Amino acid sequence: MSARFRAGAMGVPFLPVRDHGGSDMELVNRGVMIKCPFTGDNTYLVPACHPDVGIVHVSAADMYGNARIFGALCTCPEIAMASVHTILSAEVIIDNLTIRKYPNLTEIPYPVVDAVCDQPFGAYPGAVYGSYWFDMEHFHMFRNICDDFRKTGNRDGLKKYYDDYFFNCDTWDDFIAKVVPHKKLIQLMKMDGGQPIVL
Repeated sequence: MSARFRAGAMGVPFLPVRDHGGSDMELVNRGVMIKCPFTGDNTYLVPACHPDVGIVHVSAADMYGNARIFGALCTCPEIAMASVHTILSAEVIIDNLTIRKYPNLTEIPYPVVDAVCDQPFGAYPGAVYGSYWFDMEHFHMFRNICDDFRKTGNRDGLKKYYDDYFFNCDTWDDFIAKVVPHKKLIQLMKMDGGQPIVL
């Protein structure tokens, strides 16, 4: 999928990747196996992916959607640029003059962004480099619920999770208040180790 998003961001119809012949990857990605015209080796071509809507969380952005991402990029720029529409949420909104001061730090440019949301802790239970670390307890809890559904077909646990934490929360702040105590947020912020970022 990373290569498919990259192809979409580049505006090309496909990208070549390593041979996945003999695995389900060949079927799942709807690619085509060809012989490389240069080496004669098998080469797998994956089609570009253009999501209708891309939702990306970043370290910082200005009001126009120029975004900075520190740490691992995780194909976020490619998803933003490949999507038909992109919604950007940011840990912090910074001034456009700050963006102009260090333009080389902009990973996502404003022309590909349709909406910008100021949302601290918007990646939770994931991590944001320089802000907070992963909440592995929450990941394990959710994974156990998903494993139970996968193994038994019983949807009760998954339904309860979504009802409790999403459908019965009006805002993301309501979700954060319900799912993670303040002390845990402080702990996750300390676990990040105060990685340096430029705002």
